[in-house]
Amino acid sequence: MTVRYTSDLHDGHINILTYMPNRKFKDLDHQREHIISSWNSVVAPEDTTYILGDVCMGDRALNVPRLTSRLNGKLVLTRGNHDKNAEKMLTWGFHEVHNKLVMDIDGYHVLLQHHPPSIEEAVKFHYCLHGHIHSTPYSNTHREDEYVKVPHAIDVGVDRRGFAPLTFAELIEGVEPNSP
Repeated sequence: MTVRYTSDLHDGHINILTYMPNRKFKDLDHQREHIISSWNSVVAPEDTTYILGDVCMGDRALNVPRLTSRLNGKLVLTRGNHDKNAEKMLTWGFHEVHNKLVMDIDGYHVLLQHHPPSIEEAVKFHYCLHGHIHSTPYSNTHREDEYVKVPHAIDVGVDRRGFAPLTFAELIEGVEPNSP
């Protein structure tokens, strides 16, 4: 079994196709099919994937089962600002739904949440995995000064990661851990 991480799928969010220049999809169905294909090319049915928020877009989430029912593996969600209803998420294919998670992964103390961590939060962890900002280092849809630059905070979003979930080892490659 392999564990992987990703975020910001934005299923049902038509404006994401305009906001994010690397989402060169003709429509949301095309985006969904690309995400499913990329996902299933690396995730086996016995794997677990942590989605760090924004799997969908609020009230437009009714189509989420069209996505989640076709994704390989166990799905664990840490809710993002667009993931409104935790109970519905559980009925739509997620095995667990959290606001954030703290885990020990490969000997490291790790924070998993949607938004980038504050300095006060980040100093408690070796690594902080997050989404929300959509690209590297900061999205053109957000002001750079909204987020503190934390060297051991890693954006796992699909816009930055080729639309496929990655392992922890892949994510931390070349990133020095913090010493909490």
